[in-house]
Amino acid sequence: MSRKKISNKAREFIRWAQKDTCLLCSFPLVLCCHFHHVISVKDFGTNDVFNLIGLCPNHHNMIENLKKTDSSSCYNKINKKYYYKLNAARLIFEHFDNNLEQLVNLLLAPYPGPEEDMSGIFHSQETYINIGYARFMIKRNIEIFKHVNSLRPRIYFGQPLLSEIITEFDPYDITFLNKKEYQKIVDLIVDKNKNLFEEDIFDKATEKQFINLGLPYYQEKFIFSDNFQYSIQELRDMSEDNFMSIGS
Repeated sequence: MSRKKISNKAREFIRWAQKDTCLLCSFPLVLCCHFHHVISVKDFGTNDVFNLIGLCPNHHNMIENLKKTDSSSCYNKINKKYYYKLNAARLIFEHFDNNLEQLVNLLLAPYPGPEEDMSGIFHSQETYINIGYARFMIKRNIEIFKHVNSLRPRIYFGQPLLSEIITEFDPYDITFLNKKEYQKIVDLIVDKNKNLFEEDIFDKATEKQFINLGLPYYQEKFIFSDNFQYSIQELRDMSEDNFMSIGS
């Protein structure tokens, strides 16, 4: 899949949501910010703000080098060439607490199992199997999006949501990040209201991913067959009994 440019608006919003610091440390992103896809471009992840995080160069390189250990060629060509980088990446990882360790593991393998080409995931002729894949990916996306974005709850408060509440200054002005009195007001509102958001806030990011994967889409529903067409919300809320009845 081709990589699309991340908009300047999205870049600024992510930096603001993370208080202009790396998601994994206190490095100031104003000095250097690498944007990393939670669900990778290889897995057809999109430039949705829930699917992008800001990292310092060291932690971005750590993740990219740790990913190489999943490659089948790691133990011959790659491991010889990048031995010192891989070892350094592992040393950084070993100093994380349990929460960050779990987060990095999710970033390394959002869809656990053998490495496959995601472009063919919905090419099965069996409707039941394709719906099963879709439900698994939705559940997994929600799990990882929740974990990632719990570390930066401001991400849920896109414009004009906070602008309607805060009128004495622009809550999205990244130049105000060093003004503690302004940030305290923003974070009081965020902390008070962050639990109001439901899982459907991630639906659009997954919808875009499924469209990129080539799953037929018409009038906000994905077409698995003539008789089975569902929106992301319907797939997410489908009971296990209803799903099992499709394959019977």
